[in-house]
Amino acid sequence: MFLGKRYLKANYIKRFIPLRSLLTAKLERVAKKTPIEIIPAKTVLCHLQDETTHFTYIIKGAVELTNEAKFCRTLKAGDDAANFPISMPPKCKEHVKTLTNSVIIRVDKRLLASLNTPIVRPKAVEVDEIQFTSDSLEGKIFHALHKDYENDKLTLPTLPDLALRIRLALQKPNTTTKAIARIIQIDPSITAKVLQVANSPLYRGITPIKHCSDAIARLGFEGTKNIVLALTLRRLFRSKHAILKKRMKILWQHSAEVAAMSYILAKATQGFDHDYAMLAGLLHDIGTVVIISHAESYPELIAETADLDRTVDALRGQIGAMLLKKWGFEETLVTVAAESECWHRDPGSTADYCDIVMLSQLHSYIGTSRMAELPSIDEIPAFEKIALGKLTPSRSLLVLEKAKEEVSTIRQLLGSPN
Repeated sequence: MFLGKRYLKANYIKRFIPLRSLLTAKLERVAKKTPIEIIPAKTVLCHLQDETTHFTYIIKGAVELTNEAKFCRTLKAGDDAANFPISMPPKCKEHVKTLTNSVIIRVDKRLLASLNTPIVRPKAVEVDEIQFTSDSLEGKIFHALHKDYENDKLTLPTLPDLALRIRLALQKPNTTTKAIARIIQIDPSITAKVLQVANSPLYRGITPIKHCSDAIARLGFEGTKNIVLALTLRRLFRSKHAILKKRMKILWQHSAEVAAMSYILAKATQGFDHDYAMLAGLLHDIGTVVIISHAESYPELIAETADLDRTVDALRGQIGAMLLKKWGFEETLVTVAAESECWHRDPGSTADYCDIVMLSQLHSYIGTSRMAELPSIDEIPAFEKIALGKLTPSRSLLVLEKAKEEVSTIRQLLGSPN
């Protein structure tokens, strides 16, 4: 559409901020002095805090933007958010990289100054705030959540009590398996589940275990802590509203699926703890739980699935990271919540838990309509780092195909939200 032209027409660029404040004659002058640029995929347009003298806009394609807090978002040409510059003077507020072959324009700040155009800095867009108009349904809940988020007033769930008690107990020196067992046995249902996990094929014990303390000894303290947290997390996936309750159930099923696959991938990859990877998989979408819970306050939003989906897509990363920080989790899990859908993230040559979860997510979508909008497994940097096996014709990792029974076992152990 644009590739055969050197310049865009004035009536096209008038959509951009702050260009829209220009009179037609001045817009035409800007258009004639601003050539389009064709940029290959995976090109860095701007590093965080780089000095810049141009307002850069995406015309065609998609870019990935990562802010100082390492929150990552994707911006596509044509989005409402693309009416704002992806970088602007005096310094880049985000690291900007093209995800696809793209077309951009860079409008010189000095040119705008020569036209006596006031430079209006848009409000920060770190959480995609500008994708919604303030009077739209999804915009209302977005702005309400974002306002509470900025003012530290967003109601977040507390860490499940049982998991918190175990964490505190393990921080004490000389903690024994019996002491941890006494805490777990406060909750008979979790006790039964811990015994079930310890006796499952995943841990391949020779002798069946009947006592909680023996189960802890088999699983180890860290393994027990991660498994108990995983088992208690499902109680957060609840809603009183019938529609949201169904959505929570689907979300838990997806999280459990990703957790199971993360377990298998970590088990087959040197340097990863499989129980920890399972927990990472369960937590990757925890921000969505918070957003769906808050949707109960917006009855008109509940029936509008597309509106709620847009709100979830825009906020879940930051809200999830915020929640895990509140719970006192390490940066590894915070990164998983914030970046596990930044498909082209590539922070270094070594794989991390976020890479494990990303691959697990893509695998979970194979055979679904979601795959049409996502990259293939072998197209993302995480695949190159983990490289556990060749892709099958269905683009499924061979190692996961061989572990179907284990994946099924883990899903059954995690169960469904009550």
